[in-house]
Amino acid sequence: MSEDLWELLDAKGPELERRHPLTHLALEVWTQPEDSVLREWARHVLPNLLAWFSLRPAKGLSRKTALELIGDGRAPELREQALNKLVRMGDQSLATHTLNALAAGWTWVKLAGLDKQAQRLYLAGVTLHDLNKMDPALSGKRLDGPEGEHYRSSLHRWGEVLGVWRFVGEEYLDDVAFLAQNAEDVRGENRTLSNYVHLRLPPDLLEDLAEFVRVADLAASVAQRPQDLPRHKKINNLLRRLLRGRYVLRYHRTREHRGLLTQVIHNGVIEAARKAGWIPWLFFPDGVTYLVPKEAPELDVTGMPQWVRQEVLRSVKPGISELIFRDGKGIRFKPELIEVADVGVAGATLIRRVFTIIHEDKLPRAAERRAKILTKFPELQRLDWDIPNTLQVDRLAEGLSGLAKLLEAYYAKPVEEVAHALLEGLGVGGLYEEWKQIPPDGGVPFNWYYVAGQYLKHHPGLDEADLEGVMQHAFDHAVKAWGAPQTPPPFAFLEDYVAQVLDLGTPGVPWKFEQAWHRYVRNKAHRGRTPVCAVCHSPFDVQEEFSNYSNKRETSLKKGSERGICAVCRVERLLRQYTMGGGLGDDGVYLHLYPSYFFTPETALVMDQAYRNFAQTTFPELDKQLAPYRYHPRAVATADVFMIEVPSKNPRLDKVVYPQGQIQGYYLLRVPPMVKKPTETEIWAMPLLLGVLAPVVLGVKAVVSTSGIPLFDTGAAFPESVVIDGGPAFWQQGMRTNRFRLDELTTVIPAVFTLYGLTYQAYHDSKGAPSWNQLNTVARHLATTPLYVFHYQDRIQRQRGMEDLSPRLAEQMLLYYWSWQRYIGGDNPMGMIQELVDRYARFYRGEGRAAYARLRPLDAAARVVINSAPETDKETLQLMIEGELHRLLESVLDRQAKGFIPEEGRRLEARKALVEEFARYFLDKVFYSYCKGDRARLRQHLNLIRHAAEAYYLKAYRKAREEALERSDA
Repeated sequence: MSEDLWELLDAKGPELERRHPLTHLALEVWTQPEDSVLREWARHVLPNLLAWFSLRPAKGLSRKTALELIGDGRAPELREQALNKLVRMGDQSLATHTLNALAAGWTWVKLAGLDKQAQRLYLAGVTLHDLNKMDPALSGKRLDGPEGEHYRSSLHRWGEVLGVWRFVGEEYLDDVAFLAQNAEDVRGENRTLSNYVHLRLPPDLLEDLAEFVRVADLAASVAQRPQDLPRHKKINNLLRRLLRGRYVLRYHRTREHRGLLTQVIHNGVIEAARKAGWIPWLFFPDGVTYLVPKEAPELDVTGMPQWVRQEVLRSVKPGISELIFRDGKGIRFKPELIEVADVGVAGATLIRRVFTIIHEDKLPRAAERRAKILTKFPELQRLDWDIPNTLQVDRLAEGLSGLAKLLEAYYAKPVEEVAHALLEGLGVGGLYEEWKQIPPDGGVPFNWYYVAGQYLKHHPGLDEADLEGVMQHAFDHAVKAWGAPQTPPPFAFLEDYVAQVLDLGTPGVPWKFEQAWHRYVRNKAHRGRTPVCAVCHSPFDVQEEFSNYSNKRETSLKKGSERGICAVCRVERLLRQYTMGGGLGDDGVYLHLYPSYFFTPETALVMDQAYRNFAQTTFPELDKQLAPYRYHPRAVATADVFMIEVPSKNPRLDKVVYPQGQIQGYYLLRVPPMVKKPTETEIWAMPLLLGVLAPVVLGVKAVVSTSGIPLFDTGAAFPESVVIDGGPAFWQQGMRTNRFRLDELTTVIPAVFTLYGLTYQAYHDSKGAPSWNQLNTVARHLATTPLYVFHYQDRIQRQRGMEDLSPRLAEQMLLYYWSWQRYIGGDNPMGMIQELVDRYARFYRGEGRAAYARLRPLDAAARVVINSAPETDKETLQLMIEGELHRLLESVLDRQAKGFIPEEGRRLEARKALVEEFARYFLDKVFYSYCKGDRARLRQHLNLIRHAAEAYYLKAYRKAREEALERSDA
């Protein structure tokens, strides 16, 4: 489809009126008195900056865009060198780059004590410091060059568009130009004051402000990891000069990123740093860069393992009871319970949990248990099995059984000794011998059912509170007799792990990569295998547990397919399960959100508030926001994709519950499926869409994965804006790749909405819920030819209860086609169809709303070719088509067929020429070129061609009467 048709579609849609949701949050959280000027900047400038430049790359390009930018004017080796530099650079939008720069320098501006007017000029200078990227036509033009007026005009225009002059006043244009032109020395400075005719600030203040702007640009360009700026000579020189040598740069980082456990370590170090007077400045997924007063002490992290231990225990404490469950063998608990709770807490929790699990709606099972054990072991009938069949018996029996297992785990004592202690605590020690005679067949605690029955037969009338007290007394009796268990502290690996993983920029414990590698190699060998963590190959303690098969350990007849999980991953699973509702593997897909390239204290506050507000959204809600704007990039940038601007009634996304005030350099979301028993397609559908939109809406990088463990330690580890880990079949067929650069999202986002929109419009239930399983069908069709967009035209008409194609639906189908064609590239069959319709529209126009009336010339030509003999030559076919068309036009002229002949075709000679041109074009382009001269192929593709032609005809040649009908439809 040609660009003129895109103009015909009025692609930008109505004027954008919405404020960017992040602006709304910035005004909510930037409330400190020292940030009053920044808040005013956010009100005037930030929404325009985000709307215009959230998809404009400042750093990083796709290979295709980089090749177009470089051109062919360089030597091959220099061209390849420049290409690699652009492609390898990590993505960062111009909006994010500017905001990062501005916020990074803002901390320095406040520490330097600049007054409010100087702060305004600083913010204005940073906003416009990349004017050459805002206006590519500048192409290196400067104020001191021969085209200085071009630069001045561009500065004036973009200052007006972005709202800078409403913020600082246009009388400061020359001062802002001075700051913008001296933000970096790569292109050379322009400090000659005579080049700036209308300066209002004193030269010395301008020079200082220019240095602050330079700091901002350097930070936004260089800092991708915590250690980058402390090791950067130029930034350290500026620090000494601007802050009078009062501060130095330091950092902490972690050598790996496990996800939530790593964040707990970061938070512990940040808290210790603040207590030492260090100022957290830049936040990364793998650490923090600090501004440290020279008199501040060194960071003491000797107590960090204990701090992390307490924080993990605090986080998982609300979920301890969920570690206790009931199966066919009675009350049981997960091994993690022993790790996270002392013996007293574990026992009390298990007792309370018994009454929650075996509630009043349950049926008693004591009689069933009695019948089963006596059937299998009839010799036990000599015992007194006349016990009550009540829920209280079930509760006491299974509670005692669970407590016995708990004491075994904590004290490592024989089961008989544990049972004797509990029976003594119950005051029924005399039942010990009978307890021993009854086997726990198949793991079912028949012996404890016998004990419980005997106890309650002699103590009738106990209510739930009484029974809870009975179990607690028995448990306390055993604990008191044996004292505190000799077990290591919870998560005993933390001392070694924190020492290895934490890097403060000083010599420390080396990372034991070699140990993990040797463990992996031994495990893959035929002999001498040792347990290995199937998730990460960590060298720390590994427990084996049943799971699905993993090829990370070898299986054989002697060794099952159980796999191990290390201590680190067990903690990560606990944190994920009890702080956000998911373990290491669940139905649902995770979004890992990395900053591009960092957060500052100000931007992190905005992101934190956005994260707390995130709510589940649906495709119809998103489509309703974006469809009126034809999915234009600026509309995407201002859409409230994550429902963060206003309180939403939608279900919340699964998120980590962070303490208020904690700042993170990485965020984890889990998008649960919105249906029961979802298929793989239903699990992935919405997370993929949100992942593609996140970089534009939030200014971050996104990794979409079924794994809750981060694939990358930091956003600097991958240059793309979106990475999809795996993905379902429909994505592989339709989108064809799993990695997207920022500049590619301008075509990717409309294409995704085309794929999802066609599926939603053609396949939804009576309640309007999309049938996402049909994404596979739609993607498979679109992978064949983009004309398959029009294949769904009839189905959508039926879904909407329409007999004929309406102009609104025709426009929507054309938009879908153009969006998809722009993404996949290659041959554009719609250009052929557009030309075909334009040619016959010069001599024929249909009347009415029926498709056959609009497409008569096309149908006539196709019918002639399909029905002709295979040996018919081209010239004969042309004459046959012309004859059929002339008969059609004669019937129109005689009023025997509806339609009319436009002015251009009224004269006979002109009409003959137009018919001849159309017939020739149909044969050359449609039949012989597109269909390869194959009549079967033409018959097969004819419906697609007809639907596409009808949509284009209706959009380009509809009459005023049809426009009135469209308005009535609306």
